[in-house]
Amino acid sequence: MQTRLESVLESTANIATGMMVSFLMGMLVYPLFGFDVSPSQNFWIVIIFTIVSFARSYAWRRWFNGRLVRRLNRGINS
Repeated sequence: MQTRLESVLESTANIATGMMVSFLMGMLVYPLFGFDVSPSQNFWIVIIFTIVSFARSYAWRRWFNGRLVRRLNRGINS
């Protein structure tokens, strides 16, 4: 089991490395599909997708956590 600080550090490392990989991949992939994207534009594209990904991940995590809590409560109350 992780402490809250360890969870924050893991999430931060995951997001930061994901952003770096996305930025580098964008600079390589966009031109292959004919898109002329500046580093600044690529940066903001990465930021937008990172925010959406964070929100998606958070929503799924809370949904699954809620299911687990309900399941555990049913087991305790049975």
